[in-house]
Amino acid sequence: MVRSLGIAPGSAVLDVGCGTGVLLPHLLEAVGPGGSVCALDIAEEMLRVARRKLTRPNLQYLHADIAETPFLEESFDLVVCHNCFPHIWDKERAVREMFRVLRPGGRVVVSHTENRESINARHRRLGGAVGEDMLPGEEAMLRLFGGAGFSEIDIRDSAEGYFLQARKTASEPCEASS
Repeated sequence: MVRSLGIAPGSAVLDVGCGTGVLLPHLLEAVGPGGSVCALDIAEEMLRVARRKLTRPNLQYLHADIAETPFLEESFDLVVCHNCFPHIWDKERAVREMFRVLRPGGRVVVSHTENRESINARHRRLGGAVGEDMLPGEEAMLRLFGGAGFSEIDIRDSAEGYFLQARKTASEPCEASS
């Protein structure tokens, strides 16, 4: 999945809901030694597991909620949210924050190893803490990401999994008025 993203060497990547760090080795390989990866998760225990598995000079771990981060505006080239979007409580605020921390021309990717229907059915079946954690439908996702300012929103939901990609349109230079 990471290879298919075409991450440029030297990129700054934010891994939202990194969990135990499944994507981290692949993201680090893609950005190379000149790039950086920030692994963010709201669950401290997940971060502890990830940290024990992998440390690199260009890898930072951060315990935070994606709806409210300490990052400066336009800090990342890519925001990846793999297998965690249903678990984000305030999705609207989180998507706005993803937009805020992306550089112009940057992308956000929401991906899952299952399709939307399978994810939601499994969460309902499990109940408890994840019973209400649903991946919104296509129209709701288009509203969430479009409302935050993203463009070029592409959603693919199939037997192979779920994939949303959206871009923060590059700012156009303002022309000087006479």
